Amino acid sequence: MGFSEDYHMILHTDGDSTMIAGQTATFCKEHGIEQRHGSPYLHENQARVERSHRDVQAMARALLLTSGFAVEMWPLAARHDVYILNRVFRKSLGWSVISAYYLVHRKHADLSQLRIFGCLAYPFIDPMVCEYKLSNRTRELRYVGHSEVSSAYLLYDPDSGKVVNSSMVTFSERLDKMGKIVTTWDPSVKRDDEVMAVVKVETSDDQACTADDEGGGCAPGVKLLDMSLVLKVKLDKNRQLVKRKSRICARGNKQEYGIDYVDTFAPCTQLSSVRIVIVLAFNLGLVVYHMDVDTAFLNSVLDEDLYVRLPRGLEYGGCRCAKLLKAVYGVKQAGKEWFDTSDAFIMGYDSRMQRSEVEPCIYFIKDVDIMVIILAYVDDHLVATYDKTWYDTFVTQFHSRYSCRDMGTPDLVMGIGVRWGEGTTYLSQTGYISQMVNTYGLTDAKPATVPMSPNTTQSPADGILVFLCGSLVIYSSMIQKSVSLSTTEAEIIAMSEGAREIKCILNVLDSLASIHGPVPMYYDNQGAIHLASNYVNNSRSKHIEVGNMYIRELTKAKEAEALYTGTDDNTSDIMTKPLALPSFRVHREGLGVMDPDHDDH
Repeated sequence: MGFSEDYHMILHTDGDSTMIAGQTATFCKEHGIEQRHGSPYLHENQARVERSHRDVQAMARALLLTSGFAVEMWPLAARHDVYILNRVFRKSLGWSVISAYYLVHRKHADLSQLRIFGCLAYPFIDPMVCEYKLSNRTRELRYVGHSEVSSAYLLYDPDSGKVVNSSMVTFSERLDKMGKIVTTWDPSVKRDDEVMAVVKVETSDDQACTADDEGGGCAPGVKLLDMSLVLKVKLDKNRQLVKRKSRICARGNKQEYGIDYVDTFAPCTQLSSVRIVIVLAFNLGLVVYHMDVDTAFLNSVLDEDLYVRLPRGLEYGGCRCAKLLKAVYGVKQAGKEWFDTSDAFIMGYDSRMQRSEVEPCIYFIKDVDIMVIILAYVDDHLVATYDKTWYDTFVTQFHSRYSCRDMGTPDLVMGIGVRWGEGTTYLSQTGYISQMVNTYGLTDAKPATVPMSPNTTQSPADGILVFLCGSLVIYSSMIQKSVSLSTTEAEIIAMSEGAREIKCILNVLDSLASIHGPVPMYYDNQGAIHLASNYVNNSRSKHIEVGNMYIRELTKAKEAEALYTGTDDNTSDIMTKPLALPSFRVHREGLGVMDPDHDDH
């Protein structure tokens, strides 16, 4: 459709009879639309329309080939082609970052739900529609696209020949389970060089292995570990793509204990320790920085002799057999070797540096003129200090030994988003929650007023909340494993579980900060408080296991104090029972949970 110089409408089509006569011609005549037709067999007259048709046909042909579908399935393939083309960037629209979808909706399309056309799909079948209780809850279908009126997937049933909609689907995107796959590793045309460049290893990977020139190649009988190319994506706190990564990983499951490795244990910090460090830094006036180590495992040297078989297409000097020099990803001892390497550098960098005996991933300097806390989590290091010069020097020295990057103030820590406000710090997983909602097709589901099942169980639940400087750092909700004969017994068991968490924090804080007086622990059961504070032994308590009385040890040592709080003020109730909406909102506020769009001010 176009306009002439005198601004009347023109419809340009090919010479098909459906276009030059019938309803189309009648409609054009009634609305004053001039019809123009292209010459027979001269596709150039149709310009962009014919080019678009060619693109759709080429893509449909490729989809049918890789999926193994018959030619009769071309409408579904073409429909999926158009769906994709409308959502990808098109230079023909005038800009390199604009899609047809964007022009209509003024936002970029979410392509994370796209799957390989024709891949196996297993939709969830609701038990209410099953004929028998033991009937299959799924069936094998094929993915053929997306619904345009809902968030459901379009699935093709080979048995009935019908296309069905389903939102809760599990996919198997293995090409060898569908149509034909390309087995050559060499590019067939010149433009494929850009695609094949993706599998080229970085310098760090190149240095991780070498052809065994000293021995003239792998000797007969030498065990080779297979390697594979693993492609991953790195996401930000909103689950948006940051970058794509490729790694050459070893099949460590083929290693033998005592021959290929001995010790594999590597300490790993807990999420509660991350929250403790952030809370401490905030209350001590420390600034938190983030340092990321590039390809961390490849910085540690292997003590064992390991030989690998390189993936196809990644031959090293014409040979696929190589000896590992570094602890590549996938090797069982890789985590331990990197921890030892990182630990040696951090402890040797400053003579004042100490390591926590309880949390070996926490390092600290506590001196008159400086305070530093380092939390190491594999390749991520959180450094809290008010001495920016010390931090800059530390990063510079670390980078001189191992490649690393100063990420500045962290906004994502171990998958948790961090937002620094005026006098407050917010932790959130909004992006992860949104991804789960989309994955399980719940975008259109009604929200639950109280996120807990109204059904009750016969076993009591332990609800534990631990606050540090007014901020929640440890939370837990679990069903008790033992049978309690009274509410007092159930409460004393929960108190001892909470005492264990308190002792954990006290041990971590022992060297970092000073704790004055016993830690107050609040409960709403007077009988349990009495048992925790006194050595009571009567007919109702004599059967309780000694291990469930750990709260007494902390009370006796003046490290904790059991205090009473009313049921209405007991925030931990939100972890153990479905509450009425008013109570739920009060206790949710007591946790410090708020809307992610909450204004800092």
